[in-house]
Amino acid sequence: MSAEPDIARNLAGRMWAGNATVRRRRALLLVSFLAATAAAGIELKTGVRNLPGPLPAIEHRVPGVEYHINLRSEMFFLVVPRSYDGSEPYGIVAYIDADDAGIIPAGWDRKLEARRLLFIAPQQAGDRQPAARRAGLTVTAVYKLIELLNIDRKRVYVAGLSGGGRVATMLAFRHHDVFTAAIPIGGVDYFRSVKEAGPQGQAGPGGFELGQDTQHKARERVRFVLITGSEDPGRAETADIYRRGFTVDKFKAELIEVPGMGRRACTGTTLEQALAFIEPDVEPGAAPRRPRPATPRTLKAETRTWTLASGWQFDAQLVKIEDESVLVKKDDGKTYRVKLAGLSEADQTYVKEMAAGE
Repeated sequence: MSAEPDIARNLAGRMWAGNATVRRRRALLLVSFLAATAAAGIELKTGVRNLPGPLPAIEHRVPGVEYHINLRSEMFFLVVPRSYDGSEPYGIVAYIDADDAGIIPAGWDRKLEARRLLFIAPQQAGDRQPAARRAGLTVTAVYKLIELLNIDRKRVYVAGLSGGGRVATMLAFRHHDVFTAAIPIGGVDYFRSVKEAGPQGQAGPGGFELGQDTQHKARERVRFVLITGSEDPGRAETADIYRRGFTVDKFKAELIEVPGMGRRACTGTTLEQALAFIEPDVEPGAAPRRPRPATPRTLKAETRTWTLASGWQFDAQLVKIEDESVLVKKDDGKTYRVKLAGLSEADQTYVKEMAAGE
């Protein structure tokens, strides 16, 4: 067995020891290591990698987000739970780190796997980067995973640390069609000022503009969990935004204040508390309930070139036809489940013809 995964686990396990400078150097080392192993062809469930194919089709666009991303040059820290095999839809937690070397916070992996959630964090998307770039990388990554994997669209969440928390909040409001929850940690923004009016009666604007219709849709569709700590320098601001903003405007929101916590990523225990509020009907360790699919049809078909709706092509053999997806096998023997809606019109027609000809 290769020693590379053990090295990565050791680096990740020590990630939060030492001061901020040491942690940042260790994070950069882990990212560099994983990128090198991925380039060498070593498969890691957890790793820094490119997302294959062209840019995904994004249904609608909103202000404050840079959508013109060169996907070939961007890297993402992706965690796919070991239990994921494509047979059940999983959710996503997209994370906007305060550092450019975005990684999964300590203790999150087990909590996410128990709730069948993937994790993805764009690289070079820290607090020193433009907010529009950070937002664009995050939305693009989510749409790409939806295109490539079996994703539960009702369980797509965005989280962020410090300035990343502010961007995550804005994304959840404006892209309520994509994200159904936001978890800002140590930093949150709002669309109007929550400060008391000054001597001249002026309270000032919020961090971003938001129309009445968008507010209404976000109020209906999105849940917010604001996380701060007793040692967080922004604790008072976060509490004010929660009480005078989210609560007054009747959003589905919760505030978690952690004793002794500064401006840093929360523990897995606190994350679980947030997820329990976001998805109370999901039992950790149990797959989200969905109707039982019809008995799949097993086929013997020749290898052919398939085309996704995005234009990305691959060669594979059709193995099974299911209610809403097909199972295909590539020449290396690996099988993949692809949603019918994600195929080109020509390939959808081919599948229908194969099903009718049985």
